[in-house]
Amino acid sequence: MAASFADQPSSGNPVGKPVDKQASEAKAATRSQKNGAKPSATADKTSALTPETIDKAQAFATQHHPELGDLLVRLEKYDAAAFADAIDDVHKAMLRIERLGEKSAERGRVELEDWKLTSRIRLLAARLAMSDALSSQDPASQDNASEGDSAKSIKEEIRVLLVERAELRKSSLTAERERLTERLAKVNKQLGELNERERQTIERELARIEANATQMSAKRANAALTKDRQKSRPKANIPAPNSPPKTSTTETPATPQK
Repeated sequence: MAASFADQPSSGNPVGKPVDKQASEAKAATRSQKNGAKPSATADKTSALTPETIDKAQAFATQHHPELGDLLVRLEKYDAAAFADAIDDVHKAMLRIERLGEKSAERGRVELEDWKLTSRIRLLAARLAMSDALSSQDPASQDNASEGDSAKSIKEEIRVLLVERAELRKSSLTAERERLTERLAKVNKQLGELNERERQTIERELARIEANATQMSAKRANAALTKDRQKSRPKANIPAPNSPPKTSTTETPATPQK
């Protein structure tokens, strides 16, 4: 997710903290997402970032997560590699949310809210890790005692955010299930209507085929009857045109003279 160290926690705002500590928290949160990244891959990512990509990602973070926008500014000064990772994450999340929003405004809204909650959780997790690290250095320190109280507060806030995110996802899935149920009901209705129309169409087509077959059979029978009648008629001895009439070859006997 984009906001590896993001968003607007309701408590634990780093106002008044030294800038280097805020930057450390930001880098810690970023590293928690990039433990398996190779240095060469990070270098390639840094060189691949364009000014337009950086501007869009920073504007998106500032609009939806003001604290994230501030941390990006600090990261750019203190850790170029972590900054590149963070910008890349934000930009990918922004594109994904935009794509979902184009398909469904509600899905885009839910994805954005999910991203915000996840970003806040990751930022608080980074702060918790920093708090535990400071406490382990000098457990007897009074400052570390206050850090311990702060750690409890951070854990509680993380718990609240986890519950809120789970409810958001559950609500989204419930709405999706209802939408699919309605869609399934429509599809089943269409299938029923199609089956009925199909049955009627088949019956009409079968009747047409039978009618055609009957007509063809009748035509063949009539043709055969006509042919038989023609064969049974006697043939007339009709002379060929322009041919002289046939004469008898039998000689007539001469009449005797008296």
